[in-house]
Amino acid sequence: MNTAKLRAVVVDDERRNREGLKEKLRQRDVIVVGEAESGAKALDLIGSLAEAGGVDVAFLDIRMESDEAGLVLGKAMKSLPNRPRLVFVTAFPEHEKQTWPCHPDYFLCKPVDETELEEALNRVKTEVSRNKPLSPPTLPKRLALDHTLEKGSGAKTTVTQFVPTTEILFFRMIPKGVPKGGTLEAHLTGQRCVAGIRQVTLGQLESGLVAFGFFSPHKSFLVNLLHIDCLKPGVNEGSYRISIRGSEIELPVAREKLKALIQSLEKMV
Repeated sequence: MNTAKLRAVVVDDERRNREGLKEKLRQRDVIVVGEAESGAKALDLIGSLAEAGGVDVAFLDIRMESDEAGLVLGKAMKSLPNRPRLVFVTAFPEHEKQTWPCHPDYFLCKPVDETELEEALNRVKTEVSRNKPLSPPTLPKRLALDHTLEKGSGAKTTVTQFVPTTEILFFRMIPKGVPKGGTLEAHLTGQRCVAGIRQVTLGQLESGLVAFGFFSPHKSFLVNLLHIDCLKPGVNEGSYRISIRGSEIELPVAREKLKALIQSLEKMV
């Protein structure tokens, strides 16, 4: 969005707070294009402004119609095309850690400190000036997977199978030392499997798909987070496993990957 002045919306359930912040923003040459008293109204407001110049930054209170209304709104905003930059404004500093899954640009405490507000605006201006689109990347509809098939005569042939990305449950690298060890396979919905995948490694798949909701919970697996049914304790103390919808296989979770897995799942709520 290439505008000289920032365009902002202010979301707070208390009118006095909205008026105070709006005045501070106007003093800093920020155009306040709208305000809302609840998360639901704010989402509608931001959507309605999309074709009228859009919104550069949203200042969100957290405790409004519910104790976590602002957090719910922040997560919902992540799916908006050209979503605004995000600044939380709250009287409860203990909420800062809870805002992390929303990826805010800044966290302000009430009463708003003038210097902190200046720093928040400078950070937002820097991001907006880069003119980087914040729309979520588009997941490729299908992946072309080269894999080996064995004919009845024992001869092998390589075929390319086009797999709908949404049907992929997980990729698995079969460990060496077992039949077909060292080969890659894709497990799909409907208990289907594409085995013997060639010319690509699990690491390369992870690099290409991590932005689209795939996660590697273990060195041998890459899972589609949308198909995770539950995260549950494993047999050994402190261990965890993932159960997948449509599959009887449970995936192990490496201890060092547990925290990142939980954070990735929370971002999708």
